[in-house]
Amino acid sequence: MGFVIDNRYRNKGIGSEALKMAIQYIYHKYGKVAFLLECHKENLTALRFYEKLGFKNTYIINKQGKDYFMMKDVEA
Repeated sequence: MGFVIDNRYRNKGIGSEALKMAIQYIYHKYGKVAFLLECHKENLTALRFYEKLGFKNTYIINKQGKDYFMMKDVEA
């Protein structure tokens, strides 16, 4: 499972818009909830992307030692 935008379409706002739409859909369907995702700790581009969209790096690493847990608090 992953969230990937083809290299040809990156840096055009498509990924940001897609993730924002997904978050809004989840809010609509399930109410205002917090989000938790994993991001490879060495993927600095992805870490910055998620942080730009309001996710905070918890610096807690998963059991495999490869990914940081990223948390997005409930939006008002």
